[in-house]
Amino acid sequence: MYQSASSAQPILYRAKKSSIRVKEGFHLIFGKVARILADILDLDFELEEEQITLDMALTPEFDMEKIQMVKLVMECEKKFKISIQDEKVHTFHTLGEFVKYIENAVSENEGNIAESSEEERMWWHYS
Repeated sequence: MYQSASSAQPILYRAKKSSIRVKEGFHLIFGKVARILADILDLDFELEEEQITLDMALTPEFDMEKIQMVKLVMECEKKFKISIQDEKVHTFHTLGEFVKYIENAVSENEGNIAESSEEERMWWHYS
């Protein structure tokens, strides 16, 4: 159930197989991240929207390769003008956890504007 933008109460975003109480900006961030992820995974977003859920695993066991995760992080850093620490990347097990981190970084200005080049950001892919 969505509430109006003027409401101070969090909204309930219903993801497949789970219900998570979130702030209103969360679903907007999720939509942007989902579209980025659909591009990276070469999915037709309109047809494959059901596959991209908050419960989607961001691990190789569930077809999320390391290079795809690197691309997702880099694209989200650019899109949201944040920096996602390399040490944090390995802690995101689901898309919901990743989106929540982005929401916090954006709302609290947790990260600094990414200063590293793309080559520097890719270092852990080859390790």
